[in-house]
Amino acid sequence: MLIALGAITLMEQRVARHSKILNKMASGVFAVYLITTTRPTNDLIERFFAGIPQQGWLLLGICILFAIVLYIGLICIDFIRQALFSITVDRHKGRWFELLWDKYARMIQHYRTKRLSLHASQEA
Repeated sequence: MLIALGAITLMEQRVARHSKILNKMASGVFAVYLITTTRPTNDLIERFFAGIPQQGWLLLGICILFAIVLYIGLICIDFIRQALFSITVDRHKGRWFELLWDKYARMIQHYRTKRLSLHASQEA
């Protein structure tokens, strides 16, 4: 326990390091998690491994290689998503939200006026 406390104290005293590459990859980790936990993705992975011969070390190597390729592929897909968002949505922050908000506000107002006019015509 004393060694752990000493290690924690040493780590707290170190200068913080930031890596642009690691930060960029870390931004896509949540997307990898979301994609791999969906049912269709799980079905694809199960079908892929069902066709592979179940032989000890070969299976382990294929699993490790598959995990690495899947992670890199999904990170690349998320980078493409981030690039598209930076070009479209993030260019005018709040603009899409305001457009949607105005559209739904108009739809609700139209529904309310239609409902009130219908209600008034039924009372008359």
